[in-house]
Amino acid sequence: SWKQAREYAVSGVDIVNNINNLFIIAFGALSTGGAVVTSQYIGRGDRENARNSARQLIYLVTAIACVTLVFAASCRKVLIRVLYGTLDPDVTEAAVTYLFFTALSYPFLAVNSACSAIFRAAGNSRTSMFVTFLSNALNILGNALLIFVFHLGVLGAALSTLISRIAAAVVLFALLVTREGGPVSLAGISRIRLSRDTVTQIVRVAVPGGMESSMYSFGKLLTQRLFPAFGVGAIAANAVANTTDLLAVMPGVAFSMALVTVVGQCAGARDYEGAKRLTAKIMRWTYLTLAILSGATILFSIPLVALFHLSPDSAVMARVLVIIGGFTEMFAFGAAFTLTGALRAAGDVRFTLVAPTLSLWLLRIGGSYLLVYGLRTGPEGIWIAMCADNVCRGLCNYIRWRSGRWQMMRVLND
Repeated sequence: SWKQAREYAVSGVDIVNNINNLFIIAFGALSTGGAVVTSQYIGRGDRENARNSARQLIYLVTAIACVTLVFAASCRKVLIRVLYGTLDPDVTEAAVTYLFFTALSYPFLAVNSACSAIFRAAGNSRTSMFVTFLSNALNILGNALLIFVFHLGVLGAALSTLISRIAAAVVLFALLVTREGGPVSLAGISRIRLSRDTVTQIVRVAVPGGMESSMYSFGKLLTQRLFPAFGVGAIAANAVANTTDLLAVMPGVAFSMALVTVVGQCAGARDYEGAKRLTAKIMRWTYLTLAILSGATILFSIPLVALFHLSPDSAVMARVLVIIGGFTEMFAFGAAFTLTGALRAAGDVRFTLVAPTLSLWLLRIGGSYLLVYGLRTGPEGIWIAMCADNVCRGLCNYIRWRSGRWQMMRVLND
């Protein structure tokens, strides 16, 4: 039926998005590492090293993204089979198609992520926000045209994503190359000169963050493997709940990026009291927006889920998951994820690797398998375990920030 075909497509795209996140998070971690180094140099008033760190970041993410592209595109069927086991043939076909074309966008996505991080490090988030808005608008328009007019289905969604990512990367890169008068610029990037010390500084921040983020995404994959056992409807319900959950927490993610710039520049200038004051202000805004958006997803869960045209049973399950996620993100997301940006910007990367990883394996992964196989809770148990993990992360981050030990960390050489 038409609705069943929609569920196959939604399920295939959701499966690939979980795989893509393993790679995308690595690009984001490298970009964050570069942003921390660049912002601390800006805070110190060292413009030359700030510009050099920006150029080194572009070299690094582009090289890694190209290798990732070759790996993901050539091993796409194996990746899906290893991570998800045996799936419905229609779901597998949709996933393989979507993974191939989205993998082609990795280099552009990496450059986009790095350029956005460089703009934010300089305190200019408006430019990257505007380009992201245009990219998303292009993606939405492309989806509408390729899916509903040309009836390309999953292929249309993949092509739209690819085109929008190429456009965003080209625009941001061009703006930075021509931005010679700002605190950071990519002018002269064609004359490739690798700096071991700068790359080491970036990697020192990026690797722990990337390991934690990749571990988090891998943990999500391990828990997502549980959904196929409950049928295609459960996979689709989880995909819809993930989508609405992401919409609710996007401001929290944005505030985390802002904290990287704010705390990074303060740490570079050794202004720790300023870092505390500004972090407290940003966290208040974070929780206000989380309360509004998460509350809205809970109150309007029925019409939101109806937009995806799921089967009745799948729609009911999706609404339950949306409500569980909404309440958790309202109270836990800010401390669990937004505050992480402040700790990483200060150079406290070891803590942000160890504590969340322990919570991930004990609560999210261990709890999911215990609730599903031990207590037979169904798909809802996976989301309950996720909530427990988020609460634990938030408590750990809050205690660490209050202790002040992050002030003893160093990113730049004195």
